[in-house]
Amino acid sequence: METLDSSLCLLQKSVH
Repeated sequence: METLDSSLCLLQKSVH
């Protein structure tokens, strides 16, 4: 399952 990982990564990048 890489959907959650991708979402988290994107979210973290957006927040950064």
